[in-house]
Amino acid sequence: MSEENVFPKKWQKYLPTGFEDTVNTMDDVEMESNIITCEKTMSSTEKEMDNDPKLNGAKDLVKDFSMAYKDVINTQKAKIRYILYTMEQRGKGP
Repeated sequence: MSEENVFPKKWQKYLPTGFEDTVNTMDDVEMESNIITCEKTMSSTEKEMDNDPKLNGAKDLVKDFSMAYKDVINTQKAKIRYILYTMEQRGKGP
């Protein structure tokens, strides 16, 4: 069986036990209904995540703690880009 006909393993690990067998017995209407149910569940879960004060507080902490590291990395990226730009202006670009 070719790689393109195989369900990706990165998603397969999240499927509940027996889900594949259940889907294989569904008709098109049942599959469409399940897609809508899944979308509704994802939407409500995303809203809960967005409104979770502990999670948002943790995200703010990560932003604060990582800011100095990101500034250093972005400075180095900017320096590289400027050097490449200057080299290109001199006709020595990639």
